Amino acid sequence: IAVITVLTAFMSGLAIGGFAAGRVADRVSRPLLAYAVLEGAIGLYALIFPWLVDGVVPIYTTLWSMFQLSPTAFAAIQFLLLGIFLLPPTICMGATLPILTRFATQTMEDSGAQVGRLYGANTIGAVLGVAIAGFYLLPNIGLQATTWHTASANLLLCVVAGAMGLSIKG
Repeated sequence: IAVITVLTAFMSGLAIGGFAAGRVADRVSRPLLAYAVLEGAIGLYALIFPWLVDGVVPIYTTLWSMFQLSPTAFAAIQFLLLGIFLLPPTICMGATLPILTRFATQTMEDSGAQVGRLYGANTIGAVLGVAIAGFYLLPNIGLQATTWHTASANLLLCVVAGAMGLSIKG
């Protein structure tokens, strides 16, 4: 159930964020600032997520004890509640590529190459991030420290993109 929940929320969030940002990206006057806000939101959410999970556990355990839910119904409630809590950062993640595309493309002629480069860089970064977190950070420093490190990286990215966005005229 946990894998299904994470995968469903992640893919749904990416789709929702990509769709929503794609519809408004051309109206964003300072895309690097918008990108900075998205990265900052992802980082901050990572920091508060453990407390959100701690807060939702009593909800579904209370529902289970009140209604003596079947294992299937209990799993469905966990899927819905935890999946909803995973959507905000994944929506922000999905919105980053359309916003960066708006920044990187100046003409239709260069858009294919630029989007391809951005998508490639994004994919390589995701693979490296998962590999480093899964095979190095988690086994060596644990879940909490890994969360703090990755959230800090998002917040640093927020600061750098925000500084660049402020230095570039819209």
